Amino acid sequence: MIFNVNSNNQHGGITAGQINVGTIARHLIGEYKIELDKILPTDKEKGIIISHVNDAEAKSFAYEVKNYLEQNGYKVVNILNILAGDPVRGWGIGPEENGNIKLIIGANLN
Repeated sequence: MIFNVNSNNQHGGITAGQINVGTIARHLIGEYKIELDKILPTDKEKGIIISHVNDAEAKSFAYEVKNYLEQNGYKVVNILNILAGDPVRGWGIGPEENGNIKLIIGANLN
Protein backbone atom coordinates (compact mmCIF):
# COMPACT_ATOMS: atom_id res chain seq x y z
CA MET A 1 0.00 0.00 0.00
CA ILE A 2 1.43 3.41 -0.93
CA PHE A 3 0.35 6.74 0.54
CA ASN A 4 1.43 10.14 -0.71
CA VAL A 5 2.10 12.50 2.19
CA ASN A 6 1.77 16.28 2.18
CA SER A 7 2.76 18.59 4.99
CA ASN A 8 1.11 21.88 5.92
CA ASN A 9 2.82 24.52 8.05
CA GLN A 10 5.90 22.35 8.57
CA HIS A 11 8.92 24.09 10.08
CA GLY A 12 12.17 22.29 9.25
CA GLY A 13 12.81 18.67 8.38
CA ILE A 14 11.75 16.78 5.29
CA THR A 15 8.30 15.46 4.48
CA ALA A 16 8.50 11.93 3.11
CA GLY A 17 7.51 11.81 -0.54
CA GLN A 18 6.36 8.21 -0.25
CA ILE A 19 5.62 5.91 2.69
CA ASN A 20 5.33 2.14 2.31
CA VAL A 21 2.89 0.56 4.74
CA GLY A 22 2.98 -3.18 5.32
CA THR A 23 5.37 -5.71 3.87
CA ILE A 24 7.48 -4.99 0.81
CA ALA A 25 6.81 -7.42 -2.03
CA ARG A 26 9.44 -10.08 -2.70
CA HIS A 27 11.11 -10.33 -6.08
CA LEU A 28 13.34 -13.14 -7.26
CA ILE A 29 16.66 -11.34 -7.22
CA GLY A 30 20.03 -11.81 -5.53
CA GLU A 31 19.68 -13.69 -2.24
CA TYR A 32 16.41 -15.38 -3.23
CA LYS A 33 17.96 -16.84 -6.41
CA ILE A 34 20.97 -18.09 -4.46
CA GLU A 35 18.74 -19.69 -1.81
CA LEU A 36 16.45 -21.24 -4.42
CA ASP A 37 19.40 -22.66 -6.37
CA LYS A 38 20.68 -24.25 -3.13
CA ILE A 39 17.41 -26.01 -2.25
CA LEU A 40 16.44 -27.22 -5.73
CA PRO A 41 17.56 -30.67 -6.78
CA THR A 42 19.93 -30.84 -9.73
CA ASP A 43 17.66 -33.40 -11.42
CA LYS A 44 15.74 -31.16 -13.83
CA GLU A 45 13.71 -34.09 -15.18
CA LYS A 46 11.39 -34.11 -12.17
CA GLY A 47 8.29 -31.96 -12.36
CA ILE A 48 7.92 -29.11 -9.92
CA ILE A 49 4.59 -28.16 -8.40
CA ILE A 50 4.50 -24.66 -6.94
CA SER A 51 1.95 -24.00 -4.22
CA HIS A 52 1.42 -20.58 -2.74
CA VAL A 53 -0.70 -19.12 0.02
CA ASN A 54 -3.78 -17.35 -1.21
CA ASP A 55 -2.55 -13.76 -1.11
CA ALA A 56 -1.55 -11.43 -3.93
CA GLU A 57 2.09 -11.00 -2.86
CA ALA A 58 2.76 -14.74 -2.55
CA LYS A 59 0.99 -15.44 -5.85
CA SER A 60 3.03 -12.81 -7.69
CA PHE A 61 6.25 -14.15 -6.15
CA ALA A 62 5.26 -17.73 -7.05
CA TYR A 63 4.87 -16.75 -10.71
CA GLU A 64 8.30 -15.06 -10.67
CA VAL A 65 9.75 -18.31 -9.27
CA LYS A 66 7.90 -20.31 -11.95
CA ASN A 67 9.36 -18.15 -14.74
CA TYR A 68 12.86 -18.42 -13.26
CA LEU A 69 12.61 -22.21 -13.00
CA GLU A 70 11.38 -22.58 -16.56
CA GLN A 71 14.14 -20.28 -17.87
CA ASN A 72 16.67 -22.55 -16.14
CA GLY A 73 15.39 -25.80 -17.64
CA TYR A 74 13.08 -27.01 -14.88
CA LYS A 75 9.68 -28.44 -15.73
CA VAL A 76 6.92 -26.69 -13.75
CA VAL A 77 3.88 -28.95 -14.03
CA ASN A 78 1.41 -27.00 -11.93
CA ILE A 79 0.92 -23.91 -9.77
CA LEU A 80 -1.70 -24.10 -7.02
CA ASN A 81 -3.27 -22.04 -4.23
CA ILE A 82 -3.00 -23.30 -0.66
CA LEU A 83 -6.53 -22.75 0.59
CA ALA A 84 -6.63 -24.27 4.06
CA GLY A 85 -4.50 -25.54 6.89
CA ASP A 86 -1.92 -23.97 9.14
CA PRO A 87 -0.45 -20.64 8.04
CA VAL A 88 2.63 -21.06 5.85
CA ARG A 89 5.44 -18.49 5.99
CA GLY A 90 8.62 -18.24 3.94
CA TRP A 91 9.22 -21.12 1.55
CA GLY A 92 10.12 -24.79 1.56
CA ILE A 93 10.53 -27.81 -0.66
CA GLY A 94 9.59 -31.46 -0.38
CA PRO A 95 8.82 -34.59 -2.40
CA GLU A 96 5.39 -35.49 -3.72
CA GLU A 97 4.14 -39.09 -3.74
CA ASN A 98 4.21 -39.21 -7.56
CA GLY A 99 7.91 -38.27 -7.74
CA ASN A 100 7.37 -34.60 -8.42
CA ILE A 101 8.85 -31.90 -6.20
CA LYS A 102 6.62 -29.50 -4.30
CA LEU A 103 7.87 -25.96 -3.75
CA ILE A 104 5.73 -24.07 -1.25
CA ILE A 105 5.70 -20.26 -1.30
CA GLY A 106 4.33 -19.02 2.01
CA ALA A 107 3.43 -15.58 3.27
CA ASN A 108 6.12 -12.91 3.28
CA LEU A 109 8.30 -12.95 6.43
CA ASN A 110 9.16 -9.22 6.18
